[in-house]
Amino acid sequence: MINQKLNNQITYDTIRELFPLKNRDHFELYLKRIYKDLCTFENDIFNKPCNIGISKVKFIHIIKLPLYISEKLFQTMDLNKDGYLSLDELVYSLSKLYFGTFEETAKLIFDLYDFDKDGKIIPEDVSMILSFLPLKLDDTKVEYACQMESLIELKEILKNTFKNKLFLKFNDFLTIIQSQSDIYLQLLCYLYQKCPFKNECINLVAKLSTVERNDTKPNEQKNTSSDSNSSKEDKTYSSDSLFSMDQKSTNIKLVSPSKKSRFSSSLEFFKKLNLPKNECGLKSHTRKNDTSSSDNSAEADESSSKINILQKNSKIDCTSIFSAESELQLKAIDDEMDLNSEVKIDIVPSEEHSETDSNSNSEEKYITKQGFLLRPSLSSKNDFSKYWVVLIDKDLYYYADETKEKFIKVNHIDGSFIRVIGEILIREVKYYSFSIISGSKIRRFNCLDREEAKSWVKELKQNIGYKNFFDYYELVESIAEGSFGQVKLGNNLETKEKVAVKVITKPQITTNQYELLLAEIEILKVCKHPNIVQYINHFENSEYLFIVMEYHHEGNLNNYLKSKNFVISEEKIAHIAFQIASALKYLHCYGIIHRDIKPENILIVNMNEKNGAFKVKIMDFGFGKIIGKKEKTIESYGTLSYAAPEVISKTPYNNSVDVWSFGILLYYIATSTCPFDSLNQEQITEKICNDSLSFENNIWKKKSNKLKDLITTCLEKDLQKRIRSEGILNHDFIKTHVKFKYNIY
Repeated sequence: MINQKLNNQITYDTIRELFPLKNRDHFELYLKRIYKDLCTFENDIFNKPCNIGISKVKFIHIIKLPLYISEKLFQTMDLNKDGYLSLDELVYSLSKLYFGTFEETAKLIFDLYDFDKDGKIIPEDVSMILSFLPLKLDDTKVEYACQMESLIELKEILKNTFKNKLFLKFNDFLTIIQSQSDIYLQLLCYLYQKCPFKNECINLVAKLSTVERNDTKPNEQKNTSSDSNSSKEDKTYSSDSLFSMDQKSTNIKLVSPSKKSRFSSSLEFFKKLNLPKNECGLKSHTRKNDTSSSDNSAEADESSSKINILQKNSKIDCTSIFSAESELQLKAIDDEMDLNSEVKIDIVPSEEHSETDSNSNSEEKYITKQGFLLRPSLSSKNDFSKYWVVLIDKDLYYYADETKEKFIKVNHIDGSFIRVIGEILIREVKYYSFSIISGSKIRRFNCLDREEAKSWVKELKQNIGYKNFFDYYELVESIAEGSFGQVKLGNNLETKEKVAVKVITKPQITTNQYELLLAEIEILKVCKHPNIVQYINHFENSEYLFIVMEYHHEGNLNNYLKSKNFVISEEKIAHIAFQIASALKYLHCYGIIHRDIKPENILIVNMNEKNGAFKVKIMDFGFGKIIGKKEKTIESYGTLSYAAPEVISKTPYNNSVDVWSFGILLYYIATSTCPFDSLNQEQITEKICNDSLSFENNIWKKKSNKLKDLITTCLEKDLQKRIRSEGILNHDFIKTHVKFKYNIY
């Protein structure tokens, strides 16, 4: 039993009892039945669709965790490291997580923390994961001060856990977490709390299906690059061995986190379940859907040449979608056709095949919607197959008729989008049509009744959590161009508040660019710093991604400097530098690299220059990335004139590239030029990598040695010797001019 103060012991078996999923056999069967709906398909040499597994992007959409935790969990589950999850990998990892023994769940958590997979975990990597857990709040808004308190608490947790050790191996981890349980229990409870699978759907599939537990179809098996690489490792996680694990009660005792903790994970896990009164010291609560994850954002990016370094012409041209006519089309695509427009179309045959399963009665109390729907027939594009379709949570169950005596199949639609097609005419008969779009898969449904079609669309959207951007905002005019999209001024339809909206046309971007956009959204969600632009919301459909952010009309730093003819005092430079460096230190605490610091990406928030200072904010995280404290990357993103030598040479780098860009920015503010500029890209890259920094320009005769020294320490070509963001804040140039204290961590 959980102690009333939530600071005493709890057994692992008690936690397992609190978790709603109970039957491991049913869960495996459910994963097998929905696996095809989660997979990516590519054509093989015979031009036939071939299942290559669940992609990282699809996994992120389904698992619904903070991006950084999702990516690390995906890497842990991807046992053969091919970038996709096979059915065996999916079943093996999730079965261990949701139904495993204490040792099995502990090993999965340990592997998630082990970034470089060397069998050791270090405090920095554990800190990175836990810093993205939701925080316990008195209201619904995460504030900067709350984040800083949580980071202080996290340092104390790691100090007590590692006890001056540089790393922990698994056996040490297993022992320590039984007395210092936070780094295990907080993450485990969060993963349990955010479990995307519903018990009622799992049990229903088990009741309906006649498929044997270990009958896996050949086309459901993941293809490997060569048969010779069908490794011994594959055999260790085959589904045959899943249920041989010892599931006996271990009675392991753990220390439940304090109720005073700033992290909400374990507390919310206990609270949201139907516990008897007085257990956990809490009243009984009905279980609700988790709403701890915030929605989405957009930034006021100014027009500036963003480049993927070493790849010319990589910028996306989105201008064509913003004419008055195309904006109406964009709105219609999002679902405003309202099933009224009449068009003659050919019905595209479905690529899906029916599977006949045994009859069973469904769980009526969980049904959101049911009725007859028509699907394009496999035999003829102008004919239909008629099904009785039942919607439960994010699953569609197909039956031969309304008696539900003959079960056909189930489709999982989480992470999908709904598109209204409207009224169509086939053989002089009117149908009302809509589609469910999941990646490259498009499932079309037809109704003979318009109101019935509207009802289906409404319920489907509600169950998958879809929201239409145009129900909340309107687009006014273009104001800038950002990475991967154009930024438009928008209005909140209810509050009339002005917002900046980045609009991205999804068909025009690559998978890699889409992952960058997901990272941008995640970064904006996290950032609550006073000198970083604030995220408001984001919306997505099959065609577009909308990122909504705060809007400020004053413009960017580059425009401000030009309006002043670059005549600006060192005191003002210091105030600008201090705010940017403070934001960089904050970002780097969360493992976030901006990778495109430049004047066009510094927003002026307040033009009131009282005391020689005004507020600035970093914006446009289109090239942002989250990495661990000890991790490095070699991706070449940024703006060439501001790029560090290691980015250009593709040498592994960390967040120090932001400090280099910051140094270039200071040089530009002081002189209106970049120190390694030239007329062509080859000369710029040559100068950045090989030329020494020079202060020979006459302008520098009027500048202080302290400013030149700060720039010099930022533009150190050896990233190991380069000053860090916290060093910038303590530099003499900053201390000389910044007399008052900001509330900065």
